[in-house]
Amino acid sequence: MAAAVLACMPGLAAAQAERLRHDLFARPTLSAVQPLSAPAQGGEAAAAEAEAPWNPELIAVMLAAGKSIANLDGVMVRIGESINGYVLVEVGEEQAVLQKGRKRLVVSIRGRGEAPINAQEKQ
Repeated sequence: MAAAVLACMPGLAAAQAERLRHDLFARPTLSAVQPLSAPAQGGEAAAAEAEAPWNPELIAVMLAAGKSIANLDGVMVRIGESINGYVLVEVGEEQAVLQKGRKRLVVSIRGRGEAPINAQEKQ
């Protein structure tokens, strides 16, 4: 019965096939999350923008022998992948190391080691 309906409506079958091709669990490519380059500006403004430091927040890490992942500013990055011009080269228990040319950036998880607030201390 369903085959007969689909045979009468070839456009519907094609639309369903296209929708099924989309993988909900696929990771988006980094090119989709990297900021677009700004249009050409004056020399001084472009140099100041190029030198602006990037201070990402390391939210979490996942250690997995060669397949480690760091969550930087909400973006999952694997070793060898790049974000904001930096390549993730190392992931530790509480830190990630990124490299851009000769410049290395070590980012640590913030807020580690803070004692939890007890219910009595809140009052």
